Amino acid sequence: MKLTVEGISFHYGSRAVLQDVTLKSAEPGKLTALIGPNAAGKSTLFKCMAGLLHPSGRLLLNNRPLTSYTREKLAEHICYLPQEVTVNAVLTVFEAVLLARKQHASWHASDDDLMAVANGLQTLGISHLSLRYLNELSGGQKQMVSLAQALVRKPDILLLDEPTSALDLHHQLKVLELVQRITVERQMITFIALHDLNLAAQFADHFVVIKDGRIYGCGNGRSMLTTEMIGTVYNVEAQVTPILGERLTITPQRALSREAV
Repeated sequence: MKLTVEGISFHYGSRAVLQDVTLKSAEPGKLTALIGPNAAGKSTLFKCMAGLLHPSGRLLLNNRPLTSYTREKLAEHICYLPQEVTVNAVLTVFEAVLLARKQHASWHASDDDLMAVANGLQTLGISHLSLRYLNELSGGQKQMVSLAQALVRKPDILLLDEPTSALDLHHQLKVLELVQRITVERQMITFIALHDLNLAAQFADHFVVIKDGRIYGCGNGRSMLTTEMIGTVYNVEAQVTPILGERLTITPQRALSREAV
């Protein structure tokens, strides 16, 4: 599976949100962190990559334009999990995850389907929510259910927009460990947008830094997570300390004024 993003730009009205964005082909089995400040264009980029928005430039799946796929066919390959999920349907957690697995296939649920849903909920530690209705859940619980819906579909390409924003530290680590493991086991192409640079440094293999709708840089943690990048992109003075292997830890020091950057 190959996703090509070359020179894409996108506008909301007259406002440019993405400008000439090109990404190197992501490697299956690797986790790519998309990082950058608020309103940098991360969510819009994911929506373009999922075929929900139609930018200018080249956006290809296996060398075919995304626009040449039906929405149903595209959903078989690419799964996009937005940061905020609106829940209107009166469904239990189990029903919602089962519905996500079936997508546009036959509505008949096989034993394999039921087992896959049960295993997915158990893996995320939310089996106890199976019979709860979605509108009864907390924000963090809804986020876990949305992740279960994404993973049970077994996509080739997974786009996660701040999937841990409503979770406590324990569940943040649990979710990212799971996403990292499943990415390797299933040889998926996984992109994950994160604000926490230390979490990104711990789990990501590759980094894409975006600022003001443009790609600031791409590379591994050592090349991207630098004091210069954090100062320029985030307007923050920070100390970046190498620890084990390729691991880094980022310690923010102070916010910089615009003039100081």
